[in-house]
Formats: sequence, structure tokens, C-alpha cells
Amino acid sequence: MNKSYGRIFSILAAVIAASPLQAAIKCDPYTFIYRSAFELGDGEGMETRQCNEANFNKGDATLKKLQDMVKAGHPQQAHKELERALSVNHEVEYRKWQANAEICVRPAQIKSFENLIQEIGKKMAAESERAGKTQQAIATNIHYCLHDEAARIHLAQAEKKPANTQAVRDAYAFGKQYARNPLMQNIRQIASTASNQYLTEENNFFKSNIYNSHLLEQAIKLHEAVEDKSGKDNIIKKAGLRGDELGRQDNCRILESAIGYYDVADNEKMISAIRNKAMKIGEGLEKQGNLKAAAACYETADAEEKSGKLRHAVEAESEKEQEKTKKNEKSRQEKFNREQDDLEKELQL
Repeated sequence: MNKSYGRIFSILAAVIAASPLQAAIKCDPYTFIYRSAFELGDGEGMETRQCNEANFNKGDATLKKLQDMVKAGHPQQAHKELERALSVNHEVEYRKWQANAEICVRPAQIKSFENLIQEIGKKMAAESERAGKTQQAIATNIHYCLHDEAARIHLAQAEKKPANTQAVRDAYAFGKQYARNPLMQNIRQIASTASNQYLTEENNFFKSNIYNSHLLEQAIKLHEAVEDKSGKDNIIKKAGLRGDELGRQDNCRILESAIGYYDVADNEKMISAIRNKAMKIGEGLEKQGNLKAAAACYETADAEEKSGKLRHAVEAESEKEQEKTKKNEKSRQEKFNREQDDLEKELQL
């Protein structure tokens, strides 16, 4: 760490320009505390100055102020002051930035400063986690280089919601980015278990003649999230076989399900073949006068114009039937009323 004492303020300037994530990846967002010199100027002419006692006194005062805030239970306030004091927030006013540039930390205080910075991060992240703001807690841990804590939350989220593909993907991506191999292995296992649950559910439905290709699609997304090509390919193959089995049927509703499975398998050729088959079945049903069933087949064939035309015809026929039923009901009621009137007259006589 002593080798870092010679770093100058230009290093901090690079950190200020970086995004919070970029700074976290370097795991050195507060380079300021390692330097023994700083640059001062108006941007046209920069002057390098060595830290003197006055500069170190400013560092001592800043450290004391932050420690008091943390002890008083105000980590959020300490965080804001830290950002302001160390000039890592690019919203800081330029004049304040100039003044903060003159703050130096004594070599003997560097470890205390580092520990305090991480304590602020831990407390802030813990507050967010207790409030259920897990993404904010993760981001805070990353910003403060608390990668083990971020990994813990990622794993907890993936375990809590194994079917949440986004949680699994985020956890795996974090493990990959920060070389957390044990985390990546755990996430792969979680994804595999959740995928198997989808496959079991889909299989049970299929045995009951309920076809849900969406379940296979969800399982594929989990394997994609953890870069498991083998697992993904196996499910794609299964989806294709499901499509083949259903595609042999002549029921257009079942053929619609076959298309769903082929879509999961990304097999456009077979989707086109099933649609052509549905079109032929629809044409045969239309000739037989079964317009409703024909319209369903045209819909499966993606022939919207034909399907719409037949559905309008079916609706028109239905409206005629309803009108006829109403007229018959009215005639029946009128006949009933006449018979009642005749009966009452007879009783009066």
C-alpha cells in the first residue's frame, strides 16, 4: 500500500469521471486517501503541491466528522459527506471541488479511513436490505467494494426466487464479473433445479393433454441466464419432439400447440408446414359448412383475412338464430297468455 503514496490527484480525477460501477470494478473509488500530493489550478495551468500539515489537518477533521456521523447512526449522512469531501460526486460544485482537493490523509490514518469507508457502505447496504430494496443494497455494496456482501445478497435472491430468471441472470453475471466461481456454481445449480421443476410441470400437463410450451421456454431462459448451452439444447430438442407428436394430429387447436412448441425450438420450417396443414383442414371444413371450426383452422394457419371473414359469417348466423329464438319465445308467451285468459273466462262462467 505504501507504494501508492506517490499517486497524484489526476488519479482521483479519473475516478470522478468514471461511473460508480467502473469505480467499483477498480475497487479503489477513494484513491484520494493514498496520495501525498495534489494538483491545483484552473484547468489551464495546473500546479502540483505536496501535502502539508494544513492539508493533513483537513483530512483529520474529515475523518473525525465521518466517524461521529457513523457512531450517531447516520450512515446515509456520512455517505453524502464522504462523497462531498472526497469529490467523487460529479455534482459537487467546482469551488467545493477545488477546496476538497486540498484535503490529504496521513499515511498512519489510511487504514482507519478505509475501514470507516467500508463501515459506511455496510451500514447503508444493510438499511436498504432491511427495507427490501435489494438492488439498492447490491449497488451500494459494489460501490464500496464489498463484493462478498453483494454476492451473498445475489445468492439469497436467486434462492428465494429460483424461477425469477432476472434474479438468476443478475447473480450469475455478478459472479462472472467479479470472479466469484463458488457463486456461479451455486447459481447454476439453482437454475438447473428450477428448470427441472418447469420440465416436470410441463410433462404432467402433457400427459393430461394440456399443452404448455411456455414452461419449456421459461426453462430455456434459466439455462441461458447461466450460459448452460447443453441444458438449453436438450430442452430445444424436447420442444421439437413435442411439436412432431402434436403435429401429426388433425385437430387445429392441437396444431396450434404444435406451433407453440416449434416456436420454442426455433423451427420455422415446421411452423410453416403445420400452418399449411391447418389451411388445408380449414378449407375442407369450410366446404362441409362447419364455418366455426374452419375459422379456427384458418387462425392457426395465420390466415387472418379468411378467419375473420368466416367468424363474421358465424356471428351473423348466430345473431339470426338469436333473433329467431326471441320471436319464437314471444309467440310462445303470447299463446300462453291467450290460454290463460280463456281459462280464467271459463272459471268465471
